[in-house]
Amino acid sequence: MFCPFYKNKEVFDGFNELVESLGGKPLTAEEFKDVDLRNQRTGKDYAAMEAAYEIYNKNNGNFIDFAPNGQPSGLFADILKVAKTRKRAMAIKAQIYDD
Repeated sequence: MFCPFYKNKEVFDGFNELVESLGGKPLTAEEFKDVDLRNQRTGKDYAAMEAAYEIYNKNNGNFIDFAPNGQPSGLFADILKVAKTRKRAMAIKAQIYDD
């Protein structure tokens, strides 16, 4: 399983951007470090966080605007043209990872 490295600001911000695009509140640095704190999340905040971890893992540790091979995602670029906002494009592409 791939786990985002929270000490890297770009990773921290990118992961939280995905959580927010899925309807959750961003994680604090403390939540990233402590599984017990993460597990205290409830409802949409918990669901968005879990979905973000799943997507990150299924995408080989790459964020949603990249393909699993680490290259920029052409699909994401196409979705972004239609969705108009990055947040909406992220939510749309996230549906691909839904089981």
